[in-house]
Amino acid sequence: MSLNKQTGGRLGSRNSRNAAAAATRKEQFEGLLAYPAGFSRLSKAALETFCPENVGFLKDYQILKYSVCSLVASVQTDNNARRLRLSDTTGYISKNNSINSLSEKSDPRDKIIPDQTAFSMVSIEDNDISKNAQEIDMDQLISGDLVPPLPITIPEAVYKMGLIDEIQSLDSSQSYNEKTTPTMTLVPQSIKDDFWKFYQKYIQEDALLAVNISVKITAPISEAVKEDKFTLGIFDDALEEVLISLYSNTYPFMLKTL
Repeated sequence: MSLNKQTGGRLGSRNSRNAAAAATRKEQFEGLLAYPAGFSRLSKAALETFCPENVGFLKDYQILKYSVCSLVASVQTDNNARRLRLSDTTGYISKNNSINSLSEKSDPRDKIIPDQTAFSMVSIEDNDISKNAQEIDMDQLISGDLVPPLPITIPEAVYKMGLIDEIQSLDSSQSYNEKTTPTMTLVPQSIKDDFWKFYQKYIQEDALLAVNISVKITAPISEAVKEDKFTLGIFDDALEEVLISLYSNTYPFMLKTL
């Protein structure tokens, strides 16, 4: 009886140690995803285990994340700048009106015409910033210098960066329920084509670089695409399955070759 208790205790202790080791290993893998040199080693291991499309999926997913966050951040900056310009213009007009009311000797037929430059500032094109955009640095994208790194999803990144209100305001057709759920927030129209191309490249049946994920994952995505309903979280389940595959198959191989 005492022996059984001791054995049970040893088994419980061993199971706890195994669980702790597995958790630590998972944390190390996730840390590797945000470490450019480690990510590069994982990419080489993916080539040798015949699944380079999985790493390509992760890289392009990060680019999608950057596209979403940078677009919304630029809109946020644009709106702030526009409010500032309008405020400056209002102040200019108010100043001229005050001068006009104090000029008692002025001819009533004369009218104060505000300086045109005060209004020309308001008409600065929104795409001026995009014209000067530099090429994305992949190492910065992987490390999280530009947007939150993997395994953080696109909806999580938008929420963490405080951009959820701005991105939801870009589409007035969204319902109240959708606006309370970052995952179900619709993708802005201007970058919907990027999501479509990602689907064609990795998810669509017979895609050139189709990742090996189950039909239960691809079917809902394909259905949403048919309905032209691209949400921020449309590829979240696919991302999770790709990460599981890399962790279970490619990561152990990489560790053996270190």
